[in-house]
Amino acid sequence: WQNPLSIAISLAAFSISKPIENGVEIDPVVDFKPGVISNPQPFKYTIRPRTEKTAALVREIEKERPFTPSDANTVLSMSF
Repeated sequence: WQNPLSIAISLAAFSISKPIENGVEIDPVVDFKPGVISNPQPFKYTIRPRTEKTAALVREIEKERPFTPSDANTVLSMSF
């Protein structure tokens, strides 16, 4: 249940839309990576808090728990 709940909270708190470049809304190029489990290629988008209260909450959490790099590169370099 954790992932659906996180997705629902994110969608409620943030507005996700097409990017705007030079005042023009850009349609993202959607393409998928090859493989048995297909994932989308990176694409441009805009994420904004829906309210100022949400933005303030994000800033407060960022102060309490600053971003730290993940261990993803370490895991990727492991051989199994």
